[in-house]
Amino acid sequence: LDPEPARPKNADLTGNALIDMDRAADHARVNEEYEKHHQAWAARTDAAVEAFRRSAESLLAQSADAPATDLVTAIERAYVALDEPTPFPWLAKAPRTLVVITDGADTVTRRRVPAAGFPVVLIIVNGNGLTGDLGHLHPLRFESVDSMLTYVTGGRHV
Repeated sequence: LDPEPARPKNADLTGNALIDMDRAADHARVNEEYEKHHQAWAARTDAAVEAFRRSAESLLAQSADAPATDLVTAIERAYVALDEPTPFPWLAKAPRTLVVITDGADTVTRRRVPAAGFPVVLIIVNGNGLTGDLGHLHPLRFESVDSMLTYVTGGRHV
């Protein structure tokens, strides 16, 4: 998602009524353009979030039929994806969040799940609050996908 557009700064007033009237008119035009841009951004963002939600819901609706959980490899691959370079400066500085929906038990390997080599917020969703093999990473725990999405989005778009 693109970041929310920045609201234009208020016009700097001089105390001269004629100059300030021109500056206020310029500010009104800039603010009107900002509002149009912001509305378009909000529509794109809402559509992208809804598309993601539909996709995630269809995946989560599938039955859990995996005979084993290779949590270490899954987390390591997620770290690679989260640490990929980006041409967007605002995205390079964005906080990284990894959401895992799991009981936290790795049933394939005896290796310890590594910590990321960069700042990342780890969230575990599983209904019972257990962290299993992820406990040493101090994940945020959520009972449901809805409550996690509400938290991650700051209550917006959910």
